[in-house]
Amino acid sequence: MDRRFFGAPGSIWAFRSIGVISAISAFAHFGIKQALRDFSYGRDAVANVAAQVTAFAAIYPAVRGFGDHRAIVLSLLVEAIVYVAASHLLARVRYSATSAERHILGQALAFGLPLTLNGLGLAMLSQFDRGLVSHWLGLSSLALYAVILNLAVVPISLIFRVVGQLWLSFLTRARHRGNVDTKVYPVMVWSFALVASTYALFTAMTLDLLVPLIFGRIYTVSPLIHMLVTMMVWFRVQRGGAPSLLMLSDGRTSRLTIGNLTAGTGIALALVGLYFVPRLETMFVCVVIGEAISTIVMFWISQTTRTQSRILYSHVLWSLSATVVAAIGDFVLVPSNLTGRIIVFVVASIIILAHATYGIRKYSSYMTAWFGFRFSEGS
Repeated sequence: MDRRFFGAPGSIWAFRSIGVISAISAFAHFGIKQALRDFSYGRDAVANVAAQVTAFAAIYPAVRGFGDHRAIVLSLLVEAIVYVAASHLLARVRYSATSAERHILGQALAFGLPLTLNGLGLAMLSQFDRGLVSHWLGLSSLALYAVILNLAVVPISLIFRVVGQLWLSFLTRARHRGNVDTKVYPVMVWSFALVASTYALFTAMTLDLLVPLIFGRIYTVSPLIHMLVTMMVWFRVQRGGAPSLLMLSDGRTSRLTIGNLTAGTGIALALVGLYFVPRLETMFVCVVIGEAISTIVMFWISQTTRTQSRILYSHVLWSLSATVVAAIGDFVLVPSNLTGRIIVFVVASIIILAHATYGIRKYSSYMTAWFGFRFSEGS
């Protein structure tokens, strides 16, 4: 995308630096990733933690030295270098690039190419929305938009790293037993529904407080934006949760790509919406609509004939009800006083706890059998 579209023509070097950082990351050792399928998370966790901690430690001296956004670029560079180095040190097999057999290469391409398009598409969407905000509303609005997304959306990647990797490993094992759709998938939908509503409630209770506290008083979150972001994070957790992992474990990466890229409908709406109503709230409304459409499509295309649709959708709706309570509370009650914030928290928490209790009672025998089987293997 042309750098002038962002209103920052002097930052071409920063865009080029990100490309170099991406190239460095490509040399990481995949041995620590392959270990995840055997429920061995230690080496990948150590590499990630080492990279994150080192990158965080580099921020302060970089800010003191540069005093501008170059500090973030340096932090990302340090993170990439440390992760690549740690992955090679922790891997138990020798790093090499060899030619695979033709049928294995074909399977890898069929699985990986849609994911490559998926990654490129999502990256373009994540930049294009910022370009629209900067182009129509200016760099000050872009700064507020970016800090809100960084605080509310970036932690979702951590959720997927922890919960998502665990479920993906479990799906791989369960597929060999032939009960993914009838038994495992409903439990996974229930667990991600709980995670989504819980994180949405956390966002509802804290976003308007944390943004000015962390980034400064010049950044404030309006009640409408607060409500919209609460809904947005719920959709993103649901979209990237159970349906995405099911299609990934099935190898249906083409469908996964299609489902994710339908989120671009929100960006298309923003192209028109910002022209007529150039406000930051307009951008968030369009993004939430795109996320909602993408989530619906993801659940629809991930279904199979064996899946118990009624049970799955009941979990999603139960989770959605708690999120709607929290989101409406953001707009109506929370900004006024502490009492309103407490009321919203209590009501939404009751719904979440009731949903959790229902799922534990319904699926306790399945979970006991699965984890009992897992522990009996001693691996």
